[in-house]
Amino acid sequence: MGRCSELFYLQPDPFDSSIGDKRALRVCFFADVKNVHELMTAVRSGQIACSLINAEMVYSVFQLLAAANRALHAEAHGEMSTKNVHTELVYALSPSTNISLSLETFGVNDATKNIVVALYDDMDGVRLTSVLKLIKATAKPLDQLKTATNMALIREVSFLCFVRQLTCSYSLRISV
Repeated sequence: MGRCSELFYLQPDPFDSSIGDKRALRVCFFADVKNVHELMTAVRSGQIACSLINAEMVYSVFQLLAAANRALHAEAHGEMSTKNVHTELVYALSPSTNISLSLETFGVNDATKNIVVALYDDMDGVRLTSVLKLIKATAKPLDQLKTATNMALIREVSFLCFVRQLTCSYSLRISV
């Protein structure tokens, strides 16, 4: 079946020595999740510290790692738009600058069946174990993530964000 999780090492800014060493990101893919609401409650209450991402909106692991690196960079430079680095990761996946819309689109909701769980600095897997105790789902290897990807939805969201940005840009030109 493969491993339940993959561990990646990220370096938010290799040219800035004040940021420090590399940071770890543990990523897991779960299918047929039965208790998304319970997981969302656990994250909001601080019982578990992780990012819960709608797997339909993730095209590749590279996309996820780029967003994770962007979130770490924002945290290191005090430029986060959200309250913590886990939420910043979900926000960084979106082409939109609207935080609420980004979290709704790329985060999970009660109807989400396939999720990606991302945990920063969980080298030993202890925090993953606490997530595994809560989650009622089937763990899948990360290379099967494409089976959950909804390309039509990704195209729609990307197109709508592009149109919004174009409209805003056009409106600014008219008002100047």
